[in-house]
Amino acid sequence: MEIEYGAGSVTGIMSMDTTTIGGVPVPRQMFVEAYDTSQIYITKCDGVFGLGHIDDIQFVPPFYNIVKQNLIPAPIFSFYLNKGSNSHLLLGGINESLYSGEFTYVKAIDTERPSWQFNIKRMYIGDNQTFCKYGCIGFVDTGSVVLASSKAMFKKMIAAVDVNNVGQLVEDKHFVACEHDDFPNITIVTPHGKNLTLTPRDYIIQMSLGVHLPACYIAIAELPGNLYQNSVQSPLLYLGSHFMEKYYTQFDLGFKKIGFALKKSI
Repeated sequence: MEIEYGAGSVTGIMSMDTTTIGGVPVPRQMFVEAYDTSQIYITKCDGVFGLGHIDDIQFVPPFYNIVKQNLIPAPIFSFYLNKGSNSHLLLGGINESLYSGEFTYVKAIDTERPSWQFNIKRMYIGDNQTFCKYGCIGFVDTGSVVLASSKAMFKKMIAAVDVNNVGQLVEDKHFVACEHDDFPNITIVTPHGKNLTLTPRDYIIQMSLGVHLPACYIAIAELPGNLYQNSVQSPLLYLGSHFMEKYYTQFDLGFKKIGFALKKSI
């Protein structure tokens, strides 16, 4: 069996066993024993724990199985993501100590894609640049890192962020100076008119090219072709982990909704 992801694919065989998640045994869980991960794994990890919003599935993924067997208090999971190692996935609810203010909720829409998606009314970069004039489909995806869209939209977004054209594209990253006071905010508007805003501090990411050579890039990228082909008519916008490092995010399978609240620093 082959499973495709945004960054590649894995190949393996189907198996069934009792799995243990957070100390809770989950009987009769189907999973893939991957024997070829060469296209996807560039960092150390134990595997992929799929949490996609799926209506038509060949077998029941772990979270759906946990809900089906009433092993958690509520059909909700939530993410607290940090740039470092102090990140959390909570199955069964939310942790009120990890966010501030109220949640902004959006309805999760059903499509053929196994992802948590919602309608975006508009997106603004700065004061003047308007995107998604007729709406976009937003994908909330921990499997992605950056904001990602089609090639055409990616180029327009980079041009709107780097208005002075001072950056340089190296492979798939648009590098800029690490001083980012002059860069604009990116604001995503929900169907109910609520704003989800990223400041330059949120989307300009520092990385190291050597011991004494820091560099920064804009966390906006072009979608791989396998994610954009056969897409719906509305433009697609993937909101990856850098977006979720700003917003504590909950996924409610029972009410089919996604909630965003400002993340606390711990």
